[in-house]
Amino acid sequence: MVRQVSRNTLQNMPIPLPPITEQYRIVNRIDSIFTKLDQARQKAQAVVDSFELRKSAILHEAFTGELTKQWRRVHGVRLEGWKKINVDECIEEMQRNY
Repeated sequence: MVRQVSRNTLQNMPIPLPPITEQYRIVNRIDSIFTKLDQARQKAQAVVDSFELRKSAILHEAFTGELTKQWRRVHGVRLEGWKKINVDECIEEMQRNY
């Protein structure tokens, strides 16, 4: 339920008004908080950007074979024995095997 307030009530309602020095202090504090929020947003965006860059680098290493290079060397796995197929063939082969 929404109650209505008359114009007369609003005109006669006392509103606390701090001294001008206090008003400036409040504004400066709010500006300071907004500055910190902007800095936090920039840092958070930098983290997101860094994550995306690292994710791209890891995917690149995965698809080029660099990611598993040492593991393959230790376990004697060579890429030369792997066959190359297109995505359709890969899906068909996975469906046959599962």
